[in-house]
Amino acid sequence: MSHSFKEEEKLAIDAEIERLLLRWSEYEGEIKEFAKMNSSLLRPICRLLSVARIEVALNAPSSSLAPDGIDNMEILNDSGKIPGNKPLIYNKTTYEGGSCVIRFYPYAGTEFDNYTVSKLEFMATMVFMFGGRVRTRGLLKKALSSDQLTGLPNLNSFLAFMGMLIQRGRANFYNAYYLNVRNFKYINKLSDQRTGDECMAEYARKLSAIVDRDEIVSRLGGDNFVALIKRDENDAFLDAIKAIPVDVMTKSGPRTVVLGATVGVYEIPSDIRNPEDIMMPITVAHTIARQVLHKECVYYSESLASQFLISQRVLVNFKDAIKKHEFETYLQPKIDLSTGEVCGAEALARWNHHGEIIGPNDFIPPLERDGSICELDFEILRQSCEIIEGWKSKGIDPITISVNLSRWHLEEPDTAEKILKTVKKYDFDPKYLEFEITESVDSREYEALTSLLAKLRESGFITSIDDFGTGYSSITMLKDFELDVLKLDRSFIAKIGDKTEGLKDRVLVSNVVNLAKQLDMQVLAEGVETEAQMKYLKKIGCDMIQGFLYSKPIPVNEFTKQYMKKD
Repeated sequence: MSHSFKEEEKLAIDAEIERLLLRWSEYEGEIKEFAKMNSSLLRPICRLLSVARIEVALNAPSSSLAPDGIDNMEILNDSGKIPGNKPLIYNKTTYEGGSCVIRFYPYAGTEFDNYTVSKLEFMATMVFMFGGRVRTRGLLKKALSSDQLTGLPNLNSFLAFMGMLIQRGRANFYNAYYLNVRNFKYINKLSDQRTGDECMAEYARKLSAIVDRDEIVSRLGGDNFVALIKRDENDAFLDAIKAIPVDVMTKSGPRTVVLGATVGVYEIPSDIRNPEDIMMPITVAHTIARQVLHKECVYYSESLASQFLISQRVLVNFKDAIKKHEFETYLQPKIDLSTGEVCGAEALARWNHHGEIIGPNDFIPPLERDGSICELDFEILRQSCEIIEGWKSKGIDPITISVNLSRWHLEEPDTAEKILKTVKKYDFDPKYLEFEITESVDSREYEALTSLLAKLRESGFITSIDDFGTGYSSITMLKDFELDVLKLDRSFIAKIGDKTEGLKDRVLVSNVVNLAKQLDMQVLAEGVETEAQMKYLKKIGCDMIQGFLYSKPIPVNEFTKQYMKKD
């Protein structure tokens, strides 16, 4: 049975449809709320068209924004009337290749006439179009707040969460974290980019499973993540992220790779006001952990940040400082214990930056970590050559100047050639230059060090081993390398003048001096600060000393006036 509509009924239906379309066009809410709202909006139309029930079944494939896909059914209107068993069905295809099935059920015992079918067909199109627009807006909102690859919240969501904690006065109950996944590049080498993306998504899912509902972990991009975790869960969280397994399909078959992380941690204070203020501390702590201290986890502190900023200032200004010749050579005298006369000097760098003298403890460590120390070494070598040549031009008999060479030089196969090229520009005997190689080289650098030392000695330069006794290969180096001078580290010298505490140190120093003599090497002790130290070293046959007992490092002009005499 079907109903025959009068003109005034059709006008009422059109008016209700027009009112519905106006409400839909203005709607800005969520898709679930859209379905609930339609229950009341559609009721007048459904009553006029004898529609007992409207169902919308949505099925969509998985995506980065909906990892599990979509498979749900919403009831847009239920009049309470018994529905018939012959619904009017419309199938629509969604933009991502899914399906939207809309079913209109008539009252039991009735059928839809042609007029009703035309109106319901129009209604189905509008339900699909406006519902799709609302869902798309929801997905876009999620996209703006989520990481596309992993589905995790992005930085915007992370900062919004932090803002909510600040508003609720709970920020200081949390720690902030910056995580960098270690060795993820290894996975990319084992497989292709697609597999790497899948592994990253798996890692993100497992990372997300660690956090509670009132916590958040977000992906910044690449293999970097940030998190806000309750402080009393700090240890559990750090322990959980030490080893997260992911399955990798490599070219040779499936493998499980366990991924750890390098972490910077910031204990959020109670006086924090802006969400963005947590980013600098966790970034600095992470950078220090990864690049400076080489530790798995570092907690932020003001003193640590201050040191880091000094290091960054050094690296930023270094190239310009070299060009402007801001680095100056200071000389510290070496004293011959048999004569009490100056027999040489060590060239040490000082940085004159806008009239401020910056000490080596501030600029050497960051340059050493960065590798830029090699450029500074050559600058000091060049200046040392000029000093020796300058003495000669003034009729002053030169003394040997020792120049430090960083272990980074061993990474360059042509270091010896670069040194020879630099020195050849000057006119003096190579015996006036000594090259100090640090003792703390590892086994991988032995071959390069053997070659470098051989070339330097063949060219007439003096070679020495610096900081002897600070590493684990001291005796092996004496056996394997041809060296002219052994330079005892200051840590061996500090207690030898103490009759009560320095017994072991005196025994060690005495035996090292005897060993060096038997190997036809001279011995220089650095860090000598007391008469007692000097007298003991002289007694056991040490050749030279260097330290504050005689002089700190001083500018070249002052050194020349004080220690150098014309022929």
